Amino acid sequence: MAAPLLDADMMGGWFQHSLPGYEHVQVRSCRIHQTRRRISRKTEQQGAPFLGVVYTLELCDRDTDTVMTQWLYAKAYTLGASAAALREASAAAQTRPQVGLPLVRIEPLDMLVWALPNDPALPHLPQFLDATLVHTLLGCAGSLHKQEPDSPLPKAQIFRYEPEEHCTAYFEFGAMNGEPIACYGKTYVNGQWLAAARRIEVLRWRSQSDPGSFVIAQPLGSSDALHAVWQVAVQGQPLRDCLRGLRGEIWIARLARALARLHAAPSQAEDLLSPQMLLERTQKQRAKLVRADARLAQALDLALHHLQCNPPVVTPRVTIHGDFHVDQMLCAGERVVLFDFDNFATGSPAHDVADFVSQWLTDASFRPERDAALVRGFVAHYLACAPQPPSRSELDWYLRLLCLRKAYSFFVRHRAGWRERVLHAAALAARGGLDPMLPPAALALETDP
Repeated sequence: MAAPLLDADMMGGWFQHSLPGYEHVQVRSCRIHQTRRRISRKTEQQGAPFLGVVYTLELCDRDTDTVMTQWLYAKAYTLGASAAALREASAAAQTRPQVGLPLVRIEPLDMLVWALPNDPALPHLPQFLDATLVHTLLGCAGSLHKQEPDSPLPKAQIFRYEPEEHCTAYFEFGAMNGEPIACYGKTYVNGQWLAAARRIEVLRWRSQSDPGSFVIAQPLGSSDALHAVWQVAVQGQPLRDCLRGLRGEIWIARLARALARLHAAPSQAEDLLSPQMLLERTQKQRAKLVRADARLAQALDLALHHLQCNPPVVTPRVTIHGDFHVDQMLCAGERVVLFDFDNFATGSPAHDVADFVSQWLTDASFRPERDAALVRGFVAHYLACAPQPPSRSELDWYLRLLCLRKAYSFFVRHRAGWRERVLHAAALAARGGLDPMLPPAALALETDP
């Protein structure tokens, strides 16, 4: 049922022939930017949306040869339920996109398609993506200087988009002293922006006084009306690339040290992630996975059994990042730059360590002969420099748990080969521990020269 919707070429054809207003443009390419699968009694019995997909289209105007990019958010239903959903959704979809209509129903696919900047849960998204409005807002707050004469008009480009949750955009505001003025902004569906803004301010101040901590990009301001925060764009190299470069051991040591500093800092979060809460969430995710494919039960239950029978003795709770993986960071100068302040919580430091490790172990590009030493080095460095390091047994428990969370995320993202990736992550979770998961390797603790 989901397969045609995940075929980008096929969907490009559907959009070309099904969306009103596309008669005067050519769909030159269609890419899938984001997917999210849902499964429940409502999706199976009531036709509730079972799949959300974000597409990016490259369009060419047939008359002027102008090339443009259009983002689309599609929700797929069953049992004809998109018809009733259309009536409710139409009231909020009012902003005219570059091409076509704000909201369209494609009846043969039982699908609703929003053309950004329209989003069913982010009514302020059109204003957030209005670069001129944002430039005025930040300028009035004293964060930006006036543009130089003859500077290009401000522009915004979507960087990352999670429908009905949040959107990150890159903004350019002309130039000052010959240098482009650029920043990133993020808007949220609710008041989450306020907590993010506070964390950015506190962590930025701390990063300036502690060279061993994460670099936090300079905050430029926030907006209650737009549910948004903005930070200066930092130039740097992706951490993933640096870890696999010639100085990978140096960067892994810096990363572990910065994480230990974050965990040692005063609390930045109120939400508590206890082992019991995390286990209950994982059990619910297991139920959804088995509902999607009963053949997954045995592999998942082997790991769950260990988690249930061996609850961890928790170390003192600290502020954790909550979504700590390699693609959240850059390397700039000699320091690691940290992004994404949405999932901060209070919990075990083992959570962030295991989150980073499990993401590497389940990454499609992971190669044991190339990456095993980095993973081992990260854990060894963290345990050596953390003021209150978790025990090996606690770290093992969280590593199993986070591997199961990765298994669920593969189902949710629902790309080709998701079952195989679920089984791989479940097998790692059942095996447990770094030693069984990785081939043996001697570890030398490299430090900065």
